[in-house]
Amino acid sequence: MLDLSQYDPAAEEEDPQMRIILNLMKLARERELVRFFEWLAQSVVFQVPDSLLGSLLLYALHADSELDSEQIYRSLTANPQLEKRAMSVAEKLKAQGRVEGRVEGRVEGRVEGLWIGKIQALEEFLEKPPTSPEFLALRSIEELEAMHQVLYCEYEIRFKRG
Repeated sequence: MLDLSQYDPAAEEEDPQMRIILNLMKLARERELVRFFEWLAQSVVFQVPDSLLGSLLLYALHADSELDSEQIYRSLTANPQLEKRAMSVAEKLKAQGRVEGRVEGRVEGRVEGLWIGKIQALEEFLEKPPTSPEFLALRSIEELEAMHQVLYCEYEIRFKRG
C-alpha cells in the first residue's frame, strides 16, 4: 500500500514509468493535472512510449471531467517533440473513437430495426393500421420495446388466451 499524499513519485521513484504513472495518479487526486503535463513536458519526455502517453491522456481526461484539453495542449507546447507525439496519439485516439462510435451506431441501428420490424409484423398480424416508419424511427429503443410489449400482450389475449 502506498500513500501518495505522503510520497513524491517525481523525486522518490526510481523506475521511470512508475514515476510517471504514480505522479499522474497523485496529481489527478489533487486535481492538478495541468501541473502533471507541465512536469511531463519538462522532465521525462524521452521515457514515455506512445502507448503510455495515450493511456496518460485518457486517464487524465477520465479522472477530471472538467479538464480542458486546451490546457493540456498548452502544457505540452513547452516541449515540441512531446507536443508532436501527443497530438499524434490524440489523433489516433480520436480516430479510434470515431470507429467505435460508428460500430456502436450500427449495432444500435440494427437493434432499432429489429424492434421496428417486430412492431410492424405484429400490427400486420393483428390487422391494425401500420404505424409510419418515420414515427417509429424517431422513437428510442425503450419506447419501441414498450410499443412491442403492448402489441404482444394484445396478440397473447387475442390468439393464445382467448
